[in-house]
Amino acid sequence: MPVIYLTDQGAMAHKKGERLIVEKKSDVILDMPLIHVEQLVVMGNVQLSAALISQLLVQEVDVAFFSSYGKYRGRLTPPALGFAQLRYRQYQVLGNPQTALPIAKQAIQAKLANQRRTLGRLAAAGGSKVQAAAQRATQTMQGIESQVSAAKDLDSLRGYEGSGAAAYFGGLKDLLPPSWGFNGRQYRPPPDAVNAALSFGYALLQSAALGMVNLVGLDPYLGFFHTIDYNRPSLALDLMEEFRPVVVDAIVAPLFLQNRFSAQDFRRESGATPGVYLVEGGRRRLIEAHEKQMATPVFYPRKKETTALRRIIEEQARHLANVVLGEAASYQGYEA
Repeated sequence: MPVIYLTDQGAMAHKKGERLIVEKKSDVILDMPLIHVEQLVVMGNVQLSAALISQLLVQEVDVAFFSSYGKYRGRLTPPALGFAQLRYRQYQVLGNPQTALPIAKQAIQAKLANQRRTLGRLAAAGGSKVQAAAQRATQTMQGIESQVSAAKDLDSLRGYEGSGAAAYFGGLKDLLPPSWGFNGRQYRPPPDAVNAALSFGYALLQSAALGMVNLVGLDPYLGFFHTIDYNRPSLALDLMEEFRPVVVDAIVAPLFLQNRFSAQDFRRESGATPGVYLVEGGRRRLIEAHEKQMATPVFYPRKKETTALRRIIEEQARHLANVVLGEAASYQGYEA
């Protein structure tokens, strides 16, 4: 089990010998060797002992912190040692539109292709009306894809990405039961259950992408497509773009289509954190689906091999590092 999710509110995680122990009200709810922990995801009110934190740093285990509703808070990572040359080259590539723009184009080209294919796969099980709506959306997206390579700058590229997203989520809207009230992608805050589930899933994916960016030594806050802003891991957001449809959308939509979510899995909040959010049962169901999807072996065109989606994200991060260092001629986005 490479990724451990700590979601039980009030739990305490500590180190006992070479084992990770998680307890709640004197009951042991997890006992496993620390050597098997690749990443720790802490959600909400879960405490970590100082000894455990120290050991996780020694083992270079990535630890990500989220609110109980899935909002990313930050992470505990070991020092980025030995990556000065890579990060220096990253700054140079970022500052040169002739080298930065092609990387961003490839990422968005792959995202649009994956959105189009995901929508087609989801619609295949629906009726003729659903399939016709999905076909209209995918045709629109195909036209936008053909324009991406001609984008002159990042602003025009972001415009194409936004137009593609509007067509894609419009098509997704036609697939999902109207009773869930999904009218397109909205997330600040999520106004309905579908957006709540998408936001939670994207947060999990962002955590994975950020972990991989840190692993290979790139600066996660300096991206090629997303604007640079305070506390925004722009490069991790860049990396996750091509994986949003195949990791998150491909599991969230079926959870609604197969009635695996109920109204009790969501809660509407007001006050400081307004919006609709997943609660414990829904979170667990989505986390299970997410981990299953990330472990699914799929074909990886760049290396012409079959491997887990989680490893493909890592390979794409390493591929990007090779492009930045000049060891690969150009970036090739992942298309499922």
